[in-house]
Amino acid sequence: MTNKEQIIRNIGLSFDFLKVIAKSPSMLETLNENSSIEFVEKDFKSVKRPVKDNRRNFIKVKSSFETVK
Repeated sequence: MTNKEQIIRNIGLSFDFLKVIAKSPSMLETLNENSSIEFVEKDFKSVKRPVKDNRRNFIKVKSSFETVK
């Protein structure tokens, strides 16, 4: 996937994610404050990261959105 295609995909996913949040605002409670969101593929397993790195939230894109811990 080219950089341009990735950007277009992420813009579309961002709007889809906002629609999900509008329907279910409680999903925001699963995200850390002042964090960034990264969309990952549906076969994404997990991320190894330092315990103190709570600024990134990974959102797995399947037929619906879910936060990844």
